[in-house]
Amino acid sequence: RRQQTGDYLLFLGFGLASASLIDIAHTLSYQGMNIFTGFDANLPTQLWIAARSLQVVTLLAAPFFLQRRLDLNLALAGFTITVFILVGLIFSRYFPDCYITGLGLTPFKITAEYGIIILLLAAAAHHYRRRAHIGHPGLGLLLMAIAFSITSEIMFMRYIGVFDLTNQIGHIFKVIAFWWFYHAAVQIGLTTPYTKLVDNLRQSEAHYRLLAENTSDVLYKMDAGLTQFTYISPSIERVLGYTPQEFK
Repeated sequence: RRQQTGDYLLFLGFGLASASLIDIAHTLSYQGMNIFTGFDANLPTQLWIAARSLQVVTLLAAPFFLQRRLDLNLALAGFTITVFILVGLIFSRYFPDCYITGLGLTPFKITAEYGIIILLLAAAAHHYRRRAHIGHPGLGLLLMAIAFSITSEIMFMRYIGVFDLTNQIGHIFKVIAFWWFYHAAVQIGLTTPYTKLVDNLRQSEAHYRLLAENTSDVLYKMDAGLTQFTYISPSIERVLGYTPQEFK
């Protein structure tokens, strides 16, 4: 975090972690897991929509923190409260139905999937507009993650039974999308900052070398024992008539 000018990755981490908590409940809610009794296939479908909604809002808002700091306590409290509200609405049966046994997906669920896809496209556009702050490799990985997320959502609009092949393919694409998110986080959070740091150091070195070689003052550096010059600026020849090499 200290290497970043903003808290983009921290915000993204909070949001994706919160969505993953709902995803855990989604996994445990399938029939046959026998964890949540008294519910049918509507429950995992509702949890899926809740998790994906939280994920896409996170992706859409994250670029705002590329150059801004995040209030950690406020962010943690906000995401925690959001998770509890969404899960609470679902388990108290106040969340709109997403799947009806024997009929399939509800209009609300299909509409929600279209909305999520549109917001994912908006998130991709938002990241592309801020590409100068993200870096080319990281941006490409993020766009790949969003592309696989969109493909996953398309698969989840096409199934009738919760164990249909398109449902399974949708989950596979979701796993691939998060694999790309992981690599994007490593690229943006570790590789790019240190690459920029090295580039800045090289530019600084070239800048100061140019100054040292063109200044009218004599600049020099000696070893720790003060017995030998390790650097003398070219101006020494103008002042004393000897080249830097003659002093070493």
